[in-house]
Amino acid sequence: MIKELRIFCLLTLLSVSCTTGQKIEDLNYSLIDLQKGISAVVPKGIGMISENRRVFTSKYFDPNSIEGVRRKSNASLYGRERGSVVMTILGDSRPYVIDVDVIIEEDTSGEESKKNDDFIEGKFVVLEHDERLAKYFRNRLANYLARLERNKNIIDDMRPF
Repeated sequence: MIKELRIFCLLTLLSVSCTTGQKIEDLNYSLIDLQKGISAVVPKGIGMISENRRVFTSKYFDPNSIEGVRRKSNASLYGRERGSVVMTILGDSRPYVIDVDVIIEEDTSGEESKKNDDFIEGKFVVLEHDERLAKYFRNRLANYLARLERNKNIIDDMRPF
């Protein structure tokens, strides 16, 4: 029993201390504005949204095609990579924190894609978490939110009638 408790505590500590990605803190915007901002800055649009509408995952994209941020590829054995942006809204009320993570995967099937922009076919495994691309998307979101006119509602999602 004590051994199991120690292992559980160790795993919990490791999982909390191994956070990756970039954060935007002190966001005093409504949830609707944050969700619109995330939808506006991810490449190729949103691919998946969690049930609580706090975790947004982009559709797959070519990580080497982002203008201004050319990735140094880790000499991929098979050559084909795809990326996805995961943005998570943290906190239960204002000010919120957004965690931005970019996951790079490589195709290990060794097969050529039938389409140039197809990032779904194949067997992909996680290659790395790209901090430079995460910083790029964090900055894009911060710039988008800075240009927004602040929502007049003091209470999030307030619908008076």
